[in-house]
Amino acid sequence: MAIFGFQRGHLICCEGINNQQWVYADNGESAKASRPCVRCGRDHAKDKNEDWRHDDTCIANLPGVVAACCGHGVEGGYRMYEDGHTEHFNLEGKVISEKECGKIMNDAVSKSIEKLIASGECILVPHVKEL
Repeated sequence: MAIFGFQRGHLICCEGINNQQWVYADNGESAKASRPCVRCGRDHAKDKNEDWRHDDTCIANLPGVVAACCGHGVEGGYRMYEDGHTEHFNLEGKVISEKECGKIMNDAVSKSIEKLIASGECILVPHVKEL
């Protein structure tokens, strides 16, 4: 079973639940290798004082926000605040529920897989054609 997600708008996957080797679905390259955002073309931003922080450059360093993702034009984004609450938003920036955000991501993954299969670039996991 392959598990899919996105990293800065690029489809990534890993084989099975226990496998932590995430790779780019289009070429099998390790997802640890940084790629720029598919929407804005910029790489992630690092907070100068905290190495763990990888906010998206286009929305980095928002007041009161400890982590954020813009959605990269393919999935819903989020802002996680210092007080612990998280806001999810759709591709237009409208605040939505976590469930709605999950549906956007599922739809985006399905569309991305279909696109890879149609292009013949799905070299990593050929069995996804069965999905």
